[in-house]
Amino acid sequence: FLELRNQGLWLVEFYAPWCGYCKKLEPVYKEVATVLQQLQSPVQVAKLDCTKYSQVANEFSIRGFPTIM
Repeated sequence: FLELRNQGLWLVEFYAPWCGYCKKLEPVYKEVATVLQQLQSPVQVAKLDCTKYSQVANEFSIRGFPTIM
């Protein structure tokens, strides 16, 4: 993600797999990604597991889950 973040517009969910709120958000976030793709939106959608990429989460000052930027 860090290599691509300056290429276009991004909607990124920073999450943790154990987070109940993140699990509840998952179907809604998938639907948002699908709709944006169907509309041929320039916005790219991504998810970042902060338990695997904690350095990236720190760089973006992520303090809670889910966080959407």
